[in-house]
Amino acid sequence: MRNTRKLFIVLALFFLSVSSNAQDRNIVLEYITGSWCSYCACAADTIYNKILPEFPDAVILAYHGGPDPYSPFPGDSIKQILGFTGYPTGIIDRVTSPEQDDSWYQKFAERAGYEPTCDMQVNSKYNIAEKKLHISVTAWARVELIGSYYVNLVLLEDSLVSPQTGSDDCPGSDTWVHNNVVRDMINGAYGDVIACCSAWMPGVPRYYDYTYNIPDNVNIENCKIAAVIYEYMVPLNKAQVQQADVVSADSPPTPVELTSFSFDIGNGNILLHWVTASETNNYGFEIQKSEDGNTFKKVGFIEGKGTTAEFSNYSFTDSPANGKVLYYRLKQIDFDGKAELSDILTVNISGEKSFRLSQNYPNPFNPSTVIPFSIAERSFVTLKIFNALGELVAAPVGDFLEAGIYRITYNADLPAGIYYTCLSVEERSETIKMILLK
Repeated sequence: MRNTRKLFIVLALFFLSVSSNAQDRNIVLEYITGSWCSYCACAADTIYNKILPEFPDAVILAYHGGPDPYSPFPGDSIKQILGFTGYPTGIIDRVTSPEQDDSWYQKFAERAGYEPTCDMQVNSKYNIAEKKLHISVTAWARVELIGSYYVNLVLLEDSLVSPQTGSDDCPGSDTWVHNNVVRDMINGAYGDVIACCSAWMPGVPRYYDYTYNIPDNVNIENCKIAAVIYEYMVPLNKAQVQQADVVSADSPPTPVELTSFSFDIGNGNILLHWVTASETNNYGFEIQKSEDGNTFKKVGFIEGKGTTAEFSNYSFTDSPANGKVLYYRLKQIDFDGKAELSDILTVNISGEKSFRLSQNYPNPFNPSTVIPFSIAERSFVTLKIFNALGELVAAPVGDFLEAGIYRITYNADLPAGIYYTCLSVEERSETIKMILLK
């Protein structure tokens, strides 16, 4: 059995456990440089010999400009939007105006003392045949966040060799190696909305997915994907980066990509739902149950789809005794007998009513899906659906409801795409991602 890597899963309780194992702040430096600039070699020296040795998780975005082999690049209006003029100047975590490189280290030390307001997980999967990347970002708020939050996806390339002009203080070279070079602002200079329109509550996941065509002028083996989450402000260099991360663009493919694992309770039964985005050599899923979270036994088996690049929906119904907390996990088995375990899903079936928005099923869907939720007491409840731009497209619920479990059947007369469903009761809210395919 392959014990070194678990299936990647997305579920609410898993999000909470990730948040409790929080990331440190990954400080972002965005700076403007050019191979023709005699002082820009000094900026590189500051980054690689002073900043990175002490802040190795820093996210470095090198915007090249002027008569430079790596300029212009798609989305390079970011240089003007951030207010860059002089070379080399930089902005740290979007809380400063462009500053000379001799002040960068001190700004890094100051920002290191601030806790990030969210955590994030970035995944990149490369399809070599189509030269496409599928990039997914999942983020969890640490504190309640009010406002509009965007995610920038940036294509970076390392190990680019070309001449760099220097000076007496900062010598250049004819074989200078340029790293962290911004080759493309993948989703535009501003990026896209990842959270808006209602309070982003602690532990609540927000999602962003993007499929990207790799340009012909880059070497995928030397590329990275940077993801930066910031609060939208004007000017943008005061926008406050909330968290950032960098992953390799050439990540190995996942044999079975499990994108959700959730449950619904009704009529004394537990209905487990899970969705895969792709499968390779998948014989099927053994469903395992435990009463203590340690000792698991098989309670069922569902056949897999073998090899497929399409979304697949699965479900399994269990009929346990009432008044317990139960634990479920999936054992994914390949045709060659190798297996991997999912993370554990905790199900409280004590009968206590609680506030909860469950994952819709099926998901992806076309055009109908069921959205389960529960509320603990009589309250005014809203269930709203937003598109990927944060625009309200439907409001299936907006009324006083009694405490209980509800299942709303939603028929979408909308274009295919990613949508977000937000359940709000008083000051509490939860959000799920839905995918409409046509």
